[in-house]
Amino acid sequence: MRHFAILAFLLLAPTPARSWQVDVQGEPRVPAVSLSIGLGNTMAGFGGQAQAYVAGGRIGIFGGLGYMPEVELGDWSGVSVAAGVRGYTGAKKHRGYLELSASPMQLEQGCFTSCERFYGLGTQVGYQLLTSGGFTFAASLGVGYALGIPEGASRASLLGDLGLGYTWRR
Repeated sequence: MRHFAILAFLLLAPTPARSWQVDVQGEPRVPAVSLSIGLGNTMAGFGGQAQAYVAGGRIGIFGGLGYMPEVELGDWSGVSVAAGVRGYTGAKKHRGYLELSASPMQLEQGCFTSCERFYGLGTQVGYQLLTSGGFTFAASLGVGYALGIPEGASRASLLGDLGLGYTWRR
């Protein structure tokens, strides 16, 4: 747990505002809103994600909407949602982040008629490339805990995301 606290501090420690892109008047321009497409837990499968930045671009609040396809005949498939919050490092272009989210964790397989998906809570550590032109790339890995899993089955889940998008600045 101590290592997690140290990692969170390093990711979220204050950095100078001068690291942001500067507009004509010399004011720092910070991320305002991002739209992304990709795959993973916080994209809710194959889908999209919208993110609003607050606290000078250091915190992102996001929601995802996606489709989880049937991998094999009889598996659960359908529309899913995800939501969460991210804390970013203060860098301008190459940013690390720590994420807390609620997203689809596990799907029932081979159930044919009454299939279920199981949502849960997770945490991920990620990387974001945020160019001055707005192009955004993000990738993350983490672990999650699925809720509602029948007794005896594993509740732990490996999480991951990969996305491309555009970020507007203010």
